[in-house]
Amino acid sequence: MQVTEVKPKKRVKRDFIRTRSHTDRDGRLCVDIGMRITNPLNSSWGRWQVRAGERKRQRAKFAIAVADATPPLLVREITFIRYAPRPLDSDGLQAAFKSFRDEACVWLGAADDSARSGLAFKYEQYQQHEYGVRVRFA
Repeated sequence: MQVTEVKPKKRVKRDFIRTRSHTDRDGRLCVDIGMRITNPLNSSWGRWQVRAGERKRQRAKFAIAVADATPPLLVREITFIRYAPRPLDSDGLQAAFKSFRDEACVWLGAADDSARSGLAFKYEQYQQHEYGVRVRFA
């Protein structure tokens, strides 16, 4: 009888998109943030301190990404794009971007993120190996 060696499964390390701000080919400002975001509406998040810490890290990452960029003068629409191996449902996607939405409005100088601000918000997600967030101002 011959014994075969069983190799352990190779653990795949997830890559993240590089955090930076740039303009796309249409001339719109884009902010790329290398961060994994999850649905905060799931019950597996734990205590409120964990959720508050995650929101604080998201706001800080956005502030770092736009540190060298100047806010565009006229913005009508902000598109939030999530890159991850598995998609979120539509209400979870919107909830996951709440901290980024608030911080983007503060950075633009809008009073708040309500309809009175004149901003429209869109949400998209794409499946890929790398985790990341893109905020596009148009």
